[in-house]
Amino acid sequence: MEIKTVNAQPAISLHLKTKLNSIHQDVADKPEQLMHALASANISPTGPMVFVYRNMTPNPSAIFDLEIALPVSSTKGYKGVAKASTLGKLHYVETVHKGDLQSMGEQTYPTFFGAIKTANLQVGSESREVYTHFVDAGSADNITHIQVGVQD
Repeated sequence: MEIKTVNAQPAISLHLKTKLNSIHQDVADKPEQLMHALASANISPTGPMVFVYRNMTPNPSAIFDLEIALPVSSTKGYKGVAKASTLGKLHYVETVHKGDLQSMGEQTYPTFFGAIKTANLQVGSESREVYTHFVDAGSADNITHIQVGVQD
């Protein structure tokens, strides 16, 4: 498995605490809210939407932090309902999921984490889903880059 690095980048984001067993209800229309916040501030994203998972465990009832972010060229002067933030530098391994979001959780993640374990990599506290091409949650045409942070 190839370890890659993404450098820090400015972003506008929404933050919430959630659990795996309630994430769909908790996220609800937050991506649309975030896109509206950028449009209202006349800011264009410089890349696709990113979901940043921090301190998530396989326990479906455990609370973790979720940041829903859109990278931007600068957050200088931003004022709005979302927050100016920075997506930190991340060392990660990656797989690409093509298809609906449910199969990502049921098939892609277990296979990917099995490969990470086989490679003897130490998983960090952060992982990301980069929605490179998103149609809707049930679309077979979605393309999502799953990036799991690893320790150096």
